[in-house]
Amino acid sequence: LQHNYQKLFAKSLAKLETQHKLKGINGAVVSLDLDNGAVAALVGDKNSLSLGFNRALDAKRNIGSLIKPAIYLTALQSSAYHLGTVLPDTKLVMENNKGNQWQPENYDKTESGQVLLFDALTRSLNLPTVHLGMQLGLGEVIDTLRRLGLEDRVEKYPSLLLGAVSMSPLKVAELFQPIASYGRKKPVSAILAITDPMGIELWQAQNTSREIGDYKTSFELGFALQQVTRVGTAKRLGAYYPNVQYAGKTGTTDDLRDSWFAGFDQNKVTTVWVGKDDNSPVELTGSQGALSVFIELQTARKAESIAKPQPNDVEMRFVDINTGDVLSDDCGDYRQVPIVAGKVS
Repeated sequence: LQHNYQKLFAKSLAKLETQHKLKGINGAVVSLDLDNGAVAALVGDKNSLSLGFNRALDAKRNIGSLIKPAIYLTALQSSAYHLGTVLPDTKLVMENNKGNQWQPENYDKTESGQVLLFDALTRSLNLPTVHLGMQLGLGEVIDTLRRLGLEDRVEKYPSLLLGAVSMSPLKVAELFQPIASYGRKKPVSAILAITDPMGIELWQAQNTSREIGDYKTSFELGFALQQVTRVGTAKRLGAYYPNVQYAGKTGTTDDLRDSWFAGFDQNKVTTVWVGKDDNSPVELTGSQGALSVFIELQTARKAESIAKPQPNDVEMRFVDINTGDVLSDDCGDYRQVPIVAGKVS
């Protein structure tokens, strides 16, 4: 996988440069095995022979919309929110104690008034996400990020909610590993075992895990992230591989400086970052850049569809897309989403 990813990554970046008339882009790929937390592949440069800066380990870049699953996971852990909850999709202005204003916008500069939580996540809408994050509280969101694996200090600024957090591709992969494992976090390691020249095992990494979130909430989030690859910002992935059920999240930062995609199937979670070392705009969204690379990387392996059993206390319900009302059957304009029993009547 390492050998193939190195070759494919170089070809993918060259193709992006040709298609979009770009120069000087580079990036990184990190793929983790969900069974044991092992680093299956790690690519830190488009030139596989480069011995210099390793972007997979050392490029700390704003993660943009890749932070959104942590915010929505925080909400779903509360009895007050489910995938059919209605969120405001309206402009808001915040001012800090120095008088500086922050006014986030959706990527397409539009607003719809209100939107289902499910659609806000799958379409990666900024305004509903900020409204939701402020309702939850920045401290609650940071607590979730800590449980997922964020170690660096984070400032409690609202811009955190749109990914004003710097992380390396490796750390992003570690952050998504418990999401891809539906609530189980494993220690990530590049070394699984050490043997002597005779093959006798001297040391073995412990294949342990701990629960950082309940399975039923993780199932709700996982369902939404699967739909990101079918009807959301990463729907090209589902169209390209219609027989494999992936899940994932695109990420784009201010001024198109960073292009991200974090995707997973049943066995592996993989993070792709595309950008420029001088932090100038790469002029690619997460869908245009990193997702394109991810799609091409998948030709090197046989992916396995996500197959997680539905919990007994989670029900598939019909939700009116305009009002958020839970319907008794499939009438009108609706979304069918999993909802933990007891959250709605």
